Amino acid sequence: MEHVKEAINLGASDFIVKPFKPNELNDKVAKHIRIANELRIIREDNSELYG
Repeated sequence: MEHVKEAINLGASDFIVKPFKPNELNDKVAKHIRIANELRIIREDNSELYG
């Protein structure tokens, strides 16, 4: 698992190890979609506040 630690240290936000479990992959993808949506909302709110 040293390669996972190295990837995270190099800036990866997540890492999928093969062979992966389909449920784990779905959970990770859903998490990243949620984060992307939350970031979009924050950017929109900031745009409204600061023009």
